[in-house]
Amino acid sequence: KSAAALMASIASKMAGPKPTVAAAPAPAPADMTPEVRNGLRYYALRKVLGGAVHECERQHHGNKPVYAPKLLGWGNLHAAELKVGTQAMFSTLGAKQDPYSDEVARQAAQVIERLAKGLGIVEGQPATLEQCERLAGSLDTF
Repeated sequence: KSAAALMASIASKMAGPKPTVAAAPAPAPADMTPEVRNGLRYYALRKVLGGAVHECERQHHGNKPVYAPKLLGWGNLHAAELKVGTQAMFSTLGAKQDPYSDEVARQAAQVIERLAKGLGIVEGQPATLEQCERLAGSLDTF
């Protein structure tokens, strides 16, 4: 009925016991089916290829999106697989153990190796314009 009464009511509520919030249980991750494994492969591909493409744009085009549309096209082509992989990874958020991290790391290592052997793009080293052009032109082979 008055500002003073309202403030007193708020103060009394704040002084009372604090409600405890239980952490929401993490959803159980799906089994490692062939579909999930393939989805995780594409998840790792997007992670590694996306990093390489964005680094190429940063190094050679001043952040102008030259290669990103090609990466977006690749992502659209593999949207179903990426959705499965992303959902699998989201299912592990908040979990004490991530049953998929080893598989994603293994798949990412294979992509990193393929980039190094096939295109000469080495993680942590600047890529040449030619290497970036070859990467952009070969995204559909991944």
